[in-house]
Amino acid sequence: MSELCINFQHLFPTVSNPIRILKALEKAGMTSSRHLKAFNNLMPVKINTNGMRYIISYLRSGNMTSPEHLELLSQLMPKNTNIDTMKCVLMCLAEGELSSFK
Repeated sequence: MSELCINFQHLFPTVSNPIRILKALEKAGMTSSRHLKAFNNLMPVKINTNGMRYIISYLRSGNMTSPEHLELLSQLMPKNTNIDTMKCVLMCLAEGELSSFK
């Protein structure tokens, strides 16, 4: 976990509680350097620890945890995407209800 922690802190220096995020990433199986880079590209500019945890949980519930999924999602939602919009999109994707998104 030490290498993961170092890589994470390099990509997300402003996260106040990295251990909680690292545990969530481990639980989701998103611990490779490719995962972290793709996760970094997916995260909105302004996000806190709770927001990251919500996003990870939606990714897990929709089986969208591969680096390829994260890379595609980052193309779908640019860095300036509002966190609430992002959560809604991920929830709709996880539930397979794309037609319900407005």
